[in-house]
Amino acid sequence: MSTSDVCVNPDRANEMNDTYMMNKILEYMALGKPIVECDLTGGRFSAGQASLYARPDEVADFALELRELHDNSEQQQPWARPERAGVETSLLGITRFRG
Repeated sequence: MSTSDVCVNPDRANEMNDTYMMNKILEYMALGKPIVECDLTGGRFSAGQASLYARPDEVADFALELRELHDNSEQQQPWARPERAGVETSLLGITRFRG
């Protein structure tokens, strides 16, 4: 993950995926990576503005969001940085990241 340019979460919309926060999103944010994911409740709660969101279960929309991120690559890191602080302090309950 640490060498990736973009991280994705293409989870399908279902009761579990819509309800729970996924550990991978927290890991992506802790690494300060830009994220593209399906717009599900748990993902939006955990990633906030650190992610671009595609309509659930719509592959073409997911591809468009990936393209948006690629075309605006200079904006990738600013999206991720504010959310990393949230992961480090509140979501993970730690005050200092050791990654």
